Amino acid sequence: MPFTTEGLKTVVQAYNRECSATRQAGRETTDQKATAGRAAIRAGILTGARYNSGLFSGEAGTVADLTGLNADGRVHAQAGGYVDVVSGGRRLALHAALLASRFGRRNPVSFRPVDQAVAQTGRFTWQGTIVNLQIGLRGFAPLSTKLQLLYGGGYEINSFLKPKSELTYGGTTFDFLGGFPGTPLPYVEVGLTQGRFGGLLNGRLYESQYYANQVVTIWSLSALLSYRLNRDVDTSPVKAGK
Repeated sequence: MPFTTEGLKTVVQAYNRECSATRQAGRETTDQKATAGRAAIRAGILTGARYNSGLFSGEAGTVADLTGLNADGRVHAQAGGYVDVVSGGRRLALHAALLASRFGRRNPVSFRPVDQAVAQTGRFTWQGTIVNLQIGLRGFAPLSTKLQLLYGGGYEINSFLKPKSELTYGGTTFDFLGGFPGTPLPYVEVGLTQGRFGGLLNGRLYESQYYANQVVTIWSLSALLSYRLNRDVDTSPVKAGK
């Protein structure tokens, strides 16, 4: 028998089958230290829900009194995918995600006229699909042998598909709100991961908008479940000995 790693494995497995109490071959494991020094890629899918708030406040404008109304105020389904490039120490990752969801309301929102003598009410529509690319950093902190705390932040780039944004009052249609203007503030996220699965909360405050002298405060909160598609290179493979 050659004095090599494979030769020693053969001897040990023969002993396990013939002389051990269980009379079964042992299991081989790969030393996790062998992979801990290399970066790893984790890619997966995301699904969940996103809540957007676009609340009007301030004094009534010259065109409309929208105080207290929310241009969205709804929960929307959200889906997408992510890629993490994890450092060799498995404590930090470069993160990218692409997500899509609806925003706004399907039905027009009615509002009262500024001039109370006018019986006719107005209405506005603000809706479409938002696609946002998130790029940032993630940190991982072990809570147990399998459970990890996930936390991170970064920036997002938004684009909009088939947006519709208009306000109608007194038979005239006006341009309405824009999309989700960014701010210097990053999005922030926190969650838990175990094995291939994870759950996280993601929040973002956007730049306020102004319409008819009123302020629109916009923010979003997402609750997402993640599932990693590729194998974890740090997981020790289990092989039957020969």
